[in-house]
Amino acid sequence: MRSCILSFCIILLWALILPVVGQDIQSNKDEVRRIGNVMDYVRINGYKHKTAMVNPDLVHLFPGVTGPNHETIIPFRKPTSWKNYAEGKQNRLCIYLSDTTSYWLGIVNGLNSNAIPFRITTDLDEALKHKVVLIYPPITSQNIDLATFNKLKSFPMNGGALIGFALRAPSMGIVFGFKNSELRNDRFSIRFDPSSSHLVSFVTVTTEKVISIGNLEYDSSAFYSYSFNSPEYQPLATYNDGSPAMVQKLYTNGLALAIGIDLGYFTMVGHFNYDAEYQRSHSNDFEPTLDVFYQVIKRVYLNYAKHPVILGSVPDNRHVPVVISYDVDTKDAVPNALLYAEVMRRAGVSGTFNIQTKYIKDGQDEAFFNSENLKYLSALKAMGMEIGSHSVSHTPFLNYIPMGTGREKYPEYRPIYVTTFSTFNETLLGEARVSKFLLDHLLNNETVSWRSGYLGYSSALHIALDAVGIRYSSSSLANELLTHMPFQAIYDNRFNQVIDVYEFPVTIEDEELPPMYERLGQASFVTEQVSKYGGAVIVLIHPNELGQKIDFLRDYIDLYKSKAWFGTMGEYGTWFRSRIHTRLDVEEENGILKIQLFCPYVIHGLPVKLPDGYGLVSSFPADLPFRQEPGWIILNRLSGGAILNLQRF
Repeated sequence: MRSCILSFCIILLWALILPVVGQDIQSNKDEVRRIGNVMDYVRINGYKHKTAMVNPDLVHLFPGVTGPNHETIIPFRKPTSWKNYAEGKQNRLCIYLSDTTSYWLGIVNGLNSNAIPFRITTDLDEALKHKVVLIYPPITSQNIDLATFNKLKSFPMNGGALIGFALRAPSMGIVFGFKNSELRNDRFSIRFDPSSSHLVSFVTVTTEKVISIGNLEYDSSAFYSYSFNSPEYQPLATYNDGSPAMVQKLYTNGLALAIGIDLGYFTMVGHFNYDAEYQRSHSNDFEPTLDVFYQVIKRVYLNYAKHPVILGSVPDNRHVPVVISYDVDTKDAVPNALLYAEVMRRAGVSGTFNIQTKYIKDGQDEAFFNSENLKYLSALKAMGMEIGSHSVSHTPFLNYIPMGTGREKYPEYRPIYVTTFSTFNETLLGEARVSKFLLDHLLNNETVSWRSGYLGYSSALHIALDAVGIRYSSSSLANELLTHMPFQAIYDNRFNQVIDVYEFPVTIEDEELPPMYERLGQASFVTEQVSKYGGAVIVLIHPNELGQKIDFLRDYIDLYKSKAWFGTMGEYGTWFRSRIHTRLDVEEENGILKIQLFCPYVIHGLPVKLPDGYGLVSSFPADLPFRQEPGWIILNRLSGGAILNLQRF
């Protein structure tokens, strides 16, 4: 009987929306049971964008509200030039870029995320003036001549540190300490040996001791990798077949470190979620695959740079940054959100509430973004919470829907959800620009944060967000992207242009079993591991219910309030954006070490790590606001330039 009633209601709803493109509802329901998720559905059936006329009675109207009235224009593609990163002093790590058409932006994003100061040059002689040099792309017999080989060979002999990837030129074995290299795509994991070197001594838990570069259950081919056979020194890491994956050659004062994968391309694959399900779990666990590689590079820099000064990765030099975020995407979640906000307010912390601007009644839910519920959302703002966007329709097809015209506007934009595999009228620009307009207009908001429904994630999404002025997205899972570090988005899968949008992968979420409160210990474990890398903990909660989720929230805040930084996605996003654009240089003059800083934006609570044995003697400007902790100076506020003068003590 229930089944009949449900079928009748769905058919009635179908009649109300008057679809232009028809589809049988019962067969769709059967496909949901048979296939289970949208990705499998698209893989089997393909994706075709569908349109339909929607009954106006299903649309909630805000009297007198229409917009946005301007057209959104997608910016022209303009590949990012390596010259944007060419400036800098010799204290920085230097990327020697031998091919400007390679995946070098992957390396740039990884270094930026991990707060490793760097610059780029295509001039080898200029690069070798630095103490730490990273060679990219991988060296082959085709891109190295005898003069280049001799210069690279001499560099570690003279005390420099050289880092190379996927080395295939036979001559490189002399420099990096192995006999020959072998390319294969049937190695599925890398095991680090923390006893082999101080460069990898930080790996202590299973998921960082062994990282995944393939998934045999999903694909018989793994990520392409080189092994370095017959190494002169004990390997720092080996593949699952026992062959060396990371080797070093130690010189009197120098180092040559060889890593068996193309890290620039591998970073892009992770950030775009293009890998073949390499992660061991989808969420709520520690999956630092990319982070381990960059931590090794960071340790090389700190150990071999002449004056190793870095910026901290956490605002105010706290233990770890935590953003607690909520997806308000059901009618019950709207009033419940206030109860979650009250827990945070009493604890003295703030969070981000991503609101689905659902003004159309459909097969998902009522039109709960309505005039009656605006009072709840205004109250959230009054309590110091951030209002972000969670799209209009919460479409499960966000990865596939078209970009749109840029002229979508409320109330004419009418995306509608009938069943899981039957949705109509959605576009990326419609979801982004219309939701932002409604939140900004009706709540006097400035919407800069976003999360997609169903964590829909694609490069086209970031392009749309950039076009409408949303800067901070949290639409991915950290484990699936193989990193717990935020990063700057890339224009599309050509991998050659950064855009002014930043992705913050979700670390802890509430839908996995067991219930959230029963995973409090696991959440604390993951938080501690992420803190070792300076990564971010992004928590996702659906306030559709109370009880154990609120208990988790209260107890998690209690665990970390005394040592973690808590804030909104907009606050942390603004800080991260400012930090990765802050230039850091060091020069020595008459026994004084000058740390030169320049931030093109405004940043608060910026930590600067001092070299061992140095202390602050003066600053410019003289009234520069800062505080000191052992080994650190934390700038209370920086906008423009500043100088910290240090001296040995």
